[in-house]
Amino acid sequence: MDYFGFTETQRFVKRAENLLGADVVSEIQLYLCKYPDDGAVIPASSGIRKLRWSASGRGKRGGARIIYYFADIAGRILLLDIYAKNEKENLAAKDLRELKNAVDFWLGEIEKSGEIR
Repeated sequence: MDYFGFTETQRFVKRAENLLGADVVSEIQLYLCKYPDDGAVIPASSGIRKLRWSASGRGKRGGARIIYYFADIAGRILLLDIYAKNEKENLAAKDLRELKNAVDFWLGEIEKSGEIR
């Protein structure tokens, strides 16, 4: 199993705690260490992915959606957002633009720090 560093946006932390709890977030991180490219790439997102996650026995269709970016070259995963399936099916264009800007900023910070492997 590969190991990756994780960065979580404030939005992700706040929403994940309310939606799933800290233990489940740890499970998600372990899963992403094994399968970092498992989430479907969101069209026109520059590589942002959406992973379906089952929430307390409701199955994947009734669970949560984890929005993340996998920076393979840096060995890092950015957890951007999480929401319940019944909250929305897809991200709005405005939300996607904001997430792309967050990824661009994050990648710039990684490049400046020299963390690229």
